[in-house]
Order: sequence, then C-alpha cells, then structure tokens
Amino acid sequence: MAEQKLSLKVSGMMYYMLSNVLLAVSILAAGYFEIFGNWFSLNGAGSNLFVAVLWAVIGVLSGLAYTKYKNKRILYLMYLSLMSVIYFGVLAIGLTCDFSILIVSVILAIGALYKKTDVFYKFSKIALPVLAVILFGNIIKLEDNTIISLISFIVLSVTQYYLAMVENNEFYKVFAPLSTVINATAISLIGETK
Repeated sequence: MAEQKLSLKVSGMMYYMLSNVLLAVSILAAGYFEIFGNWFSLNGAGSNLFVAVLWAVIGVLSGLAYTKYKNKRILYLMYLSLMSVIYFGVLAIGLTCDFSILIVSVILAIGALYKKTDVFYKFSKIALPVLAVILFGNIIKLEDNTIISLISFIVLSVTQYYLAMVENNEFYKVFAPLSTVINATAISLIGETK
C-alpha cells in the first residue's frame, strides 16, 4: 500500500523487506520451540536439514525481492543463501563438514574466476576470505579428513593468488600469503597429530 497507493517507494521496499525478515525469524522461532517436531528443529537430529530449509526460504524471499526491486545488493543475500543451502544440505545428507567446505570453495572459486556474472563475481571475492577463516576453524577441530581440507585449502589458495597477482587486487595481495601460511601450518600440525 505504501508503495502503490501513497507512492512511497523506499518505504514500500522497507516494509516488504521487513516482512521477509519477520517470516524468516518466525520459521527460526518455530524451529527453536520445536513446532515442527523434535527431529526437524534447531536442536534435533534433523537440524542441518532445518537450517538448509530456512536458508532456502531466505533465498526464495531474496529472489522475489530482487525481481521486484532490481537491487543488486539483494543478490548478495540470495547468493549467501545458496551457499548456505549447499553447505547445510551436504551436512544433512550425512557428509562431513569438510566436504561441505570443499563444495562451497569450488563454487566460490569458479565465481571468482568467471567474471561474466558480475554480481556473483563480487560476492565470491567477498566470501572467499570468510570461507578461508571457516576452513581454518574446521582444520583446528581435528575431527575431519585432512586430505579433503587440504584440497579445499589448495582451491582457496590458488584462487586468492590469482586474484592477487593476475587481477592485481590489493586486499588479496596481503590476505593470500597470510591465509596460506596460517592454513598450511594448521594442516601440517594436524598431519603430525593424527
């Protein structure tokens, strides 16, 4: 009504996005209070599936918001939702966290190297350092497969060095060597302790 009747486009967009946020929070609260049962809740055995469905709902709402408002920043949320659905979906089918990180790192590497999708390219450049930190946290848990973590580390490192050297990205000129040294040290220490 604010957008169509009163010609308040920014207010209409704000109300629309606020209703999307409240819908996602309602689903999150339903999972917390086990409205859908003990299994399909935040603390149940199906918690990874629940979180994947929650991110899927957020992704669909973001996609609808993008088709309505054509704001490229909304696409960042949609891409984050997509990566989260893949990550928690892989966990839900019974694979480990290191496989999830490997799949997401390969997708982000492709996004960072493939410039034709401008918004996903920018999202990938932002998400790669975050994933490198998540990989480090996964490595130091000493629970997952070191070989899979090593492959994820190689994929992330090659992509970061490509962005640093070929594309002359100033952030990655600093972050790529730092990330490589920290994650390589963590992987080598795990190899000795296992």
